Amino acid sequence: MALWTPSPGSGECQRRHPTISAPSTLDDAEYTPISAECQADKFTVGSAMSRGTLALCGVNTGQHMYVPVNSTMGVSSISLNLQLGDASDATYLGGASGASWRIKITQLECGVERNYTLLPSPGGNLNYRDTDKIAPPGCVQYYSSRHGTYSSFNYGGLYLSDLDYAICFKRDPDACSI
Repeated sequence: MALWTPSPGSGECQRRHPTISAPSTLDDAEYTPISAECQADKFTVGSAMSRGTLALCGVNTGQHMYVPVNSTMGVSSISLNLQLGDASDATYLGGASGASWRIKITQLECGVERNYTLLPSPGGNLNYRDTDKIAPPGCVQYYSSRHGTYSSFNYGGLYLSDLDYAICFKRDPDACSI
């Protein structure tokens, strides 16, 4: 088990965590939760501003989550916990779990606007604001694109028990539906 508690930067109000698990070369059945509960390997994340701790297992390649933080409100950290099963109990990959996690953390600051120059950039600077990327309160997953494929955690496997979260979509002013 590993526990990591990163501290937020000043002005930070949210973190985006794309999570990628089990390598595609492994049999997905080895990572599927039994009885809709994580049995051996699991990843949990939470903060004092979250509705609770979110526990994930199974295949979550390409998924992401938003975790609220706000140092001005006294929430100065989040908890990331990787729990790996006992390798001696594993029956695949020669007794090794084979689970892998790749986690990228993006810190989003409230009310900050930055100017970036795109190369090649015929138009010059582009205004970019973190506030354009911040998920609304209560949203664990947030999609701002008009097009795409959207799926829940461990899609294709069992829906995990006690998994209660909101998936939100940015409203497009020119569209009347998703």
